[in-house]
Amino acid sequence: MNLNDTNMYIPMLRDPYTSSIIKACCFQYQGKDVIAAIHQKFPNLDLWATELVCGGGDNTWDYAMSTTFPDVKYYIDNGAVGAFQWNLILEKNGRAGYTWNWTQNSMITMDTVAKTITFTSQYYCLKHFSYYMRPGSKLLKTTGSFAASQLTVKNPDGSIVTVARNNSNSARQVAIRLGNQMITAQMPALSFASFVFYDSSTTSTNNYVKSPVSGPNFINSCFKITEKRLVLPEIYKERINECTLFNSNGELVRKIITKNRIIDFSEKNHNARGIYFVRVRSLLSK
Repeated sequence: MNLNDTNMYIPMLRDPYTSSIIKACCFQYQGKDVIAAIHQKFPNLDLWATELVCGGGDNTWDYAMSTTFPDVKYYIDNGAVGAFQWNLILEKNGRAGYTWNWTQNSMITMDTVAKTITFTSQYYCLKHFSYYMRPGSKLLKTTGSFAASQLTVKNPDGSIVTVARNNSNSARQVAIRLGNQMITAQMPALSFASFVFYDSSTTSTNNYVKSPVSGPNFINSCFKITEKRLVLPEIYKERINECTLFNSNGELVRKIITKNRIIDFSEKNHNARGIYFVRVRSLLSK
């Protein structure tokens, strides 16, 4: 359906006969305005975004950053199980048909004279939504200052995947926390990135200290703190512990290397209030 009127969908989806044979509802780009309402009324119906906005054939990086990424995020946030780029491959000039003069974007362009192909910005943007995210994944709710620029799902194998966008003109430090695990990275300006937590089995949303990821000579875990000190679990005793303190935006605050299980962050005038995260990496076993 390519209409933004819910009355064009609801009668068919409520009719005793037609509702019994409709397995999915597909929206072209003008139907974007009603997908959230349809998902709310029919939460068990598969919804597909079958036409992302077509663009004008220039295939710029800015278009993928400002239009493709937020469109895919919007659809999936509002109930879609998948989204399609309208054109997979077009000739170099981007013309989408021979009966009308409308150049459009595509994931791949081909030069029929030079016999070459080019992977466009939309190809690389959409690859992030399909390379690590697997069929059957479930959308996860997230919070934080970076929530509007990322999409997170849990795959059937238990791994957690976050696809993120930095649409600013400067590099940005980000931190993604899942229970007692944390990923920190600096995303370049105007970039996309995928982050994967391969083991979510030890994740707890309420307890950030138990079940550290450990090995015979190595420990690496993350802890949430709201006080000025952290008492590490017994497993960290008599080890050389590298403790890195981040604020909730993933920005490095300070680093401490110690053998003491009690880590005091009130030194060196660090008295700012808020929630912080500590990545503890044991460098040597006892």
